[in-house]
Amino acid sequence: MSPAPRLYRSKYVDPGILPLVHALQRAGFPTCYSCQGGYGHQFKRPTVEIATEAEDRTQMRVALGGWLRDMGVASSTKFEWVHLTSNRKLPMARPRWRLTFYRLPDTTKL
Repeated sequence: MSPAPRLYRSKYVDPGILPLVHALQRAGFPTCYSCQGGYGHQFKRPTVEIATEAEDRTQMRVALGGWLRDMGVASSTKFEWVHLTSNRKLPMARPRWRLTFYRLPDTTKL
């Protein structure tokens, strides 16, 4: 039996997106960035980034797509493959999937 994933503490994650971040982590997706969106935030809409290696890109998209379908939000989620360049702010930059939600899933059912 594999150990439970380490969930981020709430002081590091916007409270409006914390349940979604925990749901993704419990499903085995390594989140590396999140924003609940809105005025005063980096993104207008709720956004989560999931780190992955480039060679796992297709496999991760299929897995994420299945999870989003199961959660009922596949049609209201934008997939975007981003590869951030390294700089002083992101010295450990790596490829990632960015998910932008137009409607958040109901994580209370999990």
